[in-house]
Amino acid sequence: MTADMDLYKTLASDIVNPIKSLINRAKFNTTTKGRVTAVLGGGSYEVLINGKVYAVKSRFSHAVNDVVVVIRCNNSWSDLYVIY
Repeated sequence: MTADMDLYKTLASDIVNPIKSLINRAKFNTTTKGRVTAVLGGGSYEVLINGKVYAVKSRFSHAVNDVVVVIRCNNSWSDLYVIY
């Protein structure tokens, strides 16, 4: 019975691992919260997200320490916009 379970675990791992890899490289939008740390001007802000500071564009006016919701376009950390 143990040999069968090992075979099933290996089979499941062989199926799940490539799927996880594909999901990590997939091009889709995600949102996250951040805090404005600086106003750069021209609709750009520095925003602290998960311990790192990013340059983020926005059509709205924000002040330092505002909490904002940021969209990461196509899963790219270089393409960030405040959505509200």
